[in-house]
Amino acid sequence: MSWVTAIWSMVASACLTLAAMHVLVWSRHRASWANLAFGLAATGVAGIAAGELMMMRSATPEELGSTVRWTYLAVAVVVIALVGFVQASFGNGRKWLGWSAVSLQILALALNFATGANIIQRDITALRQMDFLGETISVAAAYTTNFWIHVDQLCALFLVLYVADATARLWRRGDPGERRRATRVGGSILGFILLATGYSALVDNQVIQSPYFISLPFLAIVLVMGLELSRDLLRSGQLVQELRTSESRLLTSRAELSDQLQFERMVTELSATLMHAPAAKVEEVIIAAMGRVADLLGFEIAVYSLLFGGGTGLVAYVWNKPGFPGMPSNLTEKDFPWKARELSAGRDTHIRTIDDFPPEASVDRATYLRYGIKSSFDVSIMMGGQPVGVFSLGSFRKEQSVPPQIIQRQRIVGDLFANAILRAESETALRESERRLDLAAEAANLGLWFWNTQENTMWATRRARDLFGFPPETALTYEMWLERLHPEDRPVIEAALAEARDHQGIYDTEYRIMRPDGEVRWIAARGEVATDPGSESTSMTGVVVDITERRRSEREIEQQRSELAHLSRVSTVSELSGSLAHELNQPLAIILTNAQAALRFLAQDPPDLSEARDILNDIVSEDQRAGQIIQKLRSLLKHGETSLRCLSVNDTIDEVLQLARSDLIEQGVTVRRNLSGVRPKVMADSIQLQQVLLNLVRNSCDAMTDNPVSGKHLTLATSHHDNQVRISVSDTGCGLPADLESVFESFYTTKEQGLGLGLSICRSIIRAHKGRLWAETPDGGGAVFCLELPAVETARAETG
Repeated sequence: MSWVTAIWSMVASACLTLAAMHVLVWSRHRASWANLAFGLAATGVAGIAAGELMMMRSATPEELGSTVRWTYLAVAVVVIALVGFVQASFGNGRKWLGWSAVSLQILALALNFATGANIIQRDITALRQMDFLGETISVAAAYTTNFWIHVDQLCALFLVLYVADATARLWRRGDPGERRRATRVGGSILGFILLATGYSALVDNQVIQSPYFISLPFLAIVLVMGLELSRDLLRSGQLVQELRTSESRLLTSRAELSDQLQFERMVTELSATLMHAPAAKVEEVIIAAMGRVADLLGFEIAVYSLLFGGGTGLVAYVWNKPGFPGMPSNLTEKDFPWKARELSAGRDTHIRTIDDFPPEASVDRATYLRYGIKSSFDVSIMMGGQPVGVFSLGSFRKEQSVPPQIIQRQRIVGDLFANAILRAESETALRESERRLDLAAEAANLGLWFWNTQENTMWATRRARDLFGFPPETALTYEMWLERLHPEDRPVIEAALAEARDHQGIYDTEYRIMRPDGEVRWIAARGEVATDPGSESTSMTGVVVDITERRRSEREIEQQRSELAHLSRVSTVSELSGSLAHELNQPLAIILTNAQAALRFLAQDPPDLSEARDILNDIVSEDQRAGQIIQKLRSLLKHGETSLRCLSVNDTIDEVLQLARSDLIEQGVTVRRNLSGVRPKVMADSIQLQQVLLNLVRNSCDAMTDNPVSGKHLTLATSHHDNQVRISVSDTGCGLPADLESVFESFYTTKEQGLGLGLSICRSIIRAHKGRLWAETPDGGGAVFCLELPAVETARAETG
């Protein structure tokens, strides 16, 4: 056999073998269109190889032309198959380019059978014999080129454009695998198509005298395509194996998921049951729950033990599966000393077999053998970093091991049991605490209350219910409580509560209530808002106390204080009577003198009316001055209720100094006014504030009686700081005793005719104004009396 026959036969055989393999793959997986396209392309290349071999063995021009014609049919199959392969493999070819190449190829195939010897040669007139690979072969020596060969060339151009465009678009996707496919497959197909069409063009145009062997470049294309498909087949095999593995894992996961869902449903049910179980039923519920858990996880015994300080343990709850020997519930840490130490330290103990016990656990081992326990798994339940209990699962039937997820589930359930036990203990302790709190509150005559602002529910002790007239069994609400408030106090109390809720503060007030029997009583209430972190207020807790008697006593005390204050003012006016008489004598004497002068001017002929008019104006002015003095005296002597209004402290001091002016002049006292420029204002009763200041001024004058005239200095000063207005009265007198507070005690006096009530009354007046009065001893001698009152805001003061 010659080399020519051997090579072209091998090409055809290889292509047919590859074609059969991939067509078989396509027949089993009909969606694998790339395999079908490859099979057609490989079959076409085999046909081209056979045709090229027959061309080289042609004996006449007619035989050569006929062979070329039928070989072109295989070329058409290859072209169409390449378009289909690129589209199926790359999935991104421009369809209009592909259809153009296929359409032109079909047209060229039709022209191949209708326009001459074939689409390349219209007629072949002579053959030429030549040596090729050691064998004599035939090639066309003289022929006329078929005009319609341009359709074939145009088809080749569209095929190249289609493959090049699909390859470039695949490359631009950027995926490394797709770039590798674009380079190996697209680049190879493009290169070998160009090689085959270029070589064929040289032979067709008689540039070179050579046989056709485009099957060899197309074989390279087939090999590249086959290699890529083989990689896909291998990858498909791997994917199938991975899919099977995934399916196996999925089945396992489904089983695990079903088991997990079953466990989670059980945990949800147990959680709800334990949450709503009464404290007295918790033990019964826990034992039943342990049985469900043990059955689900495959155990025959479940134990929950309580841990106390120092590692002391107590077997509290035991569940034994029916039909097995079981374990008693009266065991303690003495039966399991090694386990008690480990679990108290927060370390779990897993006993798969009796041999897992260490040598120091001989007592524990003996207990297991005595009760027939084969395996056990104990988890320490921790809260706040401290072990509070142990949940144990054991087996009487066989030795066994458990995976970590079982231990995790065991711990979850153990946490539920621990929470339920602690809740039951807390509820019992809470009820006992409430009972004791109720007793203590009743002993102190206090009523306790709690208001859930979100649910609008209220809780109150028996004493609080009694105060408001609510029956013990009535479910209270905020609206029911509001109905008990006195109508005049209700808006103020609602505003105070709203303010406390909005600002998460303290509610502290006094108000009146109207009981169902019509009785009106005074209540003092104090509450504090409780909030969740980062949320709105959720509740308020507080106390109420009946202050009706206290209010009655306060009214009596206020009345007595008012009487004493009035008597003190009367006494003060009496002591100032000489000075006041002098103050009145001055304007009266002036009035008399002016009246006499006016009569003289009117008696003239003609009367001097201008001078009389001026004199009458002076009389009016002095009369008004005397009237003001009398009005101030009447105010001081008036006995009335306290009336608070906004006062200028500086103006009040000036009025007091005006009242005491004559007395101060008579005693030779020099007055210094050191008043604040901001003119501070306070809410006070003007008469009572004047009384306090007048008393302090007179005390200072009395303290300086023995001083020479040059040493009698009285200073009144005002200042404003920290929302307080301070007034100080300083003198250079004999000073104060060492115990400064003693001067404010009732009946304390240094005057022979004094009662010792002045400063005591002054302090009570200032306290009633929510202020304070105290005495100081300056370094230079004398005395300083200071009083402070809450300041009024500027805006409020202006409106007042």
